[in-house]
Amino acid sequence: MNAAVRFVDRNTLYHSLLVIVIPWVCFLTRPDVSLAGEQAAGPALPSSPQSGIQRNRVILGDKLGPLIFEREGLTTPVIIPSEIASTFIRGMRKVEQAKPGEKTAAAPFVRTRGPELEQVYRAASPSVVLIVIAGGQAHGSGFLISRDGWLITNHHVAEHATLSDGLTREVIVHLGRLNKDGLMEPLQQRFAAEVYKWDSKRDLALLKLKGMPADTPLPFLNLSEANAKPGEDVASLGHAGLSLMWALKPGVVQAVGKYVLDSAAVFRTWDTKVSSATAASLGLGYEDVKKAVESRLQTYGNVLLVQATCPILPGDSGGPLLNLKGEVIGVNAFCSYDEAGGRANYFVHATELKEFMRERPGEPMTYLPSLWDAEADACAVYDLDGDGKPETMMIYKTTPGDPRPKMTLVGIGLDLSERSDLSNYVVTLGDQILKTDAPGIYQARAMRFQEYIVNTGDALISAYDLNEDGHFETVFLDRDMDGKNAIELRSAGQGKPYQRQVSTASSTILLDSSRIPEQWRERYEKVLKAFAGGS
Repeated sequence: MNAAVRFVDRNTLYHSLLVIVIPWVCFLTRPDVSLAGEQAAGPALPSSPQSGIQRNRVILGDKLGPLIFEREGLTTPVIIPSEIASTFIRGMRKVEQAKPGEKTAAAPFVRTRGPELEQVYRAASPSVVLIVIAGGQAHGSGFLISRDGWLITNHHVAEHATLSDGLTREVIVHLGRLNKDGLMEPLQQRFAAEVYKWDSKRDLALLKLKGMPADTPLPFLNLSEANAKPGEDVASLGHAGLSLMWALKPGVVQAVGKYVLDSAAVFRTWDTKVSSATAASLGLGYEDVKKAVESRLQTYGNVLLVQATCPILPGDSGGPLLNLKGEVIGVNAFCSYDEAGGRANYFVHATELKEFMRERPGEPMTYLPSLWDAEADACAVYDLDGDGKPETMMIYKTTPGDPRPKMTLVGIGLDLSERSDLSNYVVTLGDQILKTDAPGIYQARAMRFQEYIVNTGDALISAYDLNEDGHFETVFLDRDMDGKNAIELRSAGQGKPYQRQVSTASSTILLDSSRIPEQWRERYEKVLKAFAGGS
């Protein structure tokens, strides 16, 4: 090894790496880490990892935002069809007295909306699919838009698709067909679909089936040429709950426009959280609230939405909003509640969908999960090599606990070059760090990493950008989440696909220090020793 390395010879170091990687991964996959002993820079590092590995399997579902929660006992709104209402109004304007002795006949009550909705259901429901995500622990909805298997769903559904060995994303799709009684029945065969592109701001994703039924052409839905208008009768389709129900939810369009968050309601809600013991221990304050509001607005703030009375629920996400011709005028997105229990249901406008669908990529999307994608709400920053500059970020998911909240470590990032400008977030005296604004560093993404490890919920991923060009060219994928026998992937550059490398039984999720650039090697080894409880 190079003389600059201060540690032992290569064989001894390689053995040390194997000893180090398991405790580190055990720590990353532990279900909780107590906040006891928290320091100014964040939670204290464990002195010795506990034995045994318990995977962090988080059940993922629809993301409904900071103000949205589930309620029971929701009922479908009572809608009076406009034709019947206008008939009643016209009848009230002209009242004639019956002549003496004349028999009166009851006025016919013509059902118009019932048959229309039934026709919509029969025409549209075979095109609506159930999408299984998060390793089968959650689901959403979607709908077919072509006979060759293209389909639409929400980004917040597709982002939880299973990561393939080539870093593409796949979901399982259930199709159905009408039986002789006009009811939907699921097909026994399941189909895989790959994500081709997504748009997190519009909350849309484009997928394509990898296989199709052999006995019948695929049905599909058309987009409406006319835009949704307030007062228009509509219906949504989706798979709320836990079963394949193809539920039709009738309603009426209430409004069309851009989404503007009620900031006052957000601040009231967060005031309550900040005053709670859990939030207080995390140091939440005004800036955190402000950033939460800004984050919410970044998703839907400038996107055209439809608000309607169709009561969508978790599981309906990604299904279609239809007019009475059975044409798509929107995509089920999210619902919200106010403090009094009032409800609002939102759908991505068909105009946004048309713009999103203008281009269809020729290959499935390759996507490497980053540290910033992790489900995290707390972080800490450390100087583990003792040079007075923080180089390690650890991010956590918090859960309530007694007497203190508990934290699950879901990601680690290493700034091996220490070139990140943290002057606005770190107060030092010589080589001593007096104070660190870890949440500020995280929110501003002020640290640049050359290595990170992240727990995606169903796999551990470590990625390396060893030439600091912003592209993580070497990736290890560990599906067993034990740190061993990881799959190594390599990409030739930005936009180039990741190719699986020939691996050996001794492959680990951590890169051997001999492959780390010489100028960072000593720091890398010190950090590994710190995680292993070494001096």
